[in-house]
Amino acid sequence: MLLNYNSTIANSSCQQLWGGISLKKKIGLLITLIFTLVFNLMACQAKPSEIELEYLKDEQGLYKYADLKWGSTPDEVEKYFGKALGEPQDFVDGVTIYTIEKLMGYNGITARVSCEFFNDKLYEVGFIFKAKDVGDADLNTVFSSILEILREEYGEADKENLDNYFMHLVFDTYQWKAFTENSFTALSLSKSRQNSVLTDITISIFDVSYSSIYDIYIEDLENI
Repeated sequence: MLLNYNSTIANSSCQQLWGGISLKKKIGLLITLIFTLVFNLMACQAKPSEIELEYLKDEQGLYKYADLKWGSTPDEVEKYFGKALGEPQDFVDGVTIYTIEKLMGYNGITARVSCEFFNDKLYEVGFIFKAKDVGDADLNTVFSSILEILREEYGEADKENLDNYFMHLVFDTYQWKAFTENSFTALSLSKSRQNSVLTDITISIFDVSYSSIYDIYIEDLENI
């Protein structure tokens, strides 16, 4: 009885207190409460997972991303990342590309994840940093930082430059290769510039033994 009596007094006090506040103040309090809830919800959302630059090789010395297996299906990749792949982009020769937004990152900078499949078998994973996504960070500094880590982990890379005069694009690419008798894998870091302005950075890991250009790479492999 005492508990019920105290509860009744507490409820009555709250009603009197709330009833004594003007409508304008009530609206103000409700708006403040809503903003507080929204802010806390945004703060509690999971941050992008850090790209594991130190774990891009398997025990055989072939390039891969962490525990993600080459030849995985889109469903298996979705399960691995724990997020839907989104709408596919279909290309020629059975190649399909999926992009996952705001899933991974590096030093707090968000990257898009690109997964490429040939006949529904994964052969390439890419992490794309767009200039508009880096905030106050300098894209060239980010590139240099990633390149330094990759050099420390995997040694010196082959450097290639590709100019697309029609699109006014220039690609600077560093590539590390690792292969066995039946597999040809590679890790690449590239930056693209359009009209001399740096637009994006891409980290790519791929195994061409699952791709549509496997035969071409095998010819290159034989000439190494």
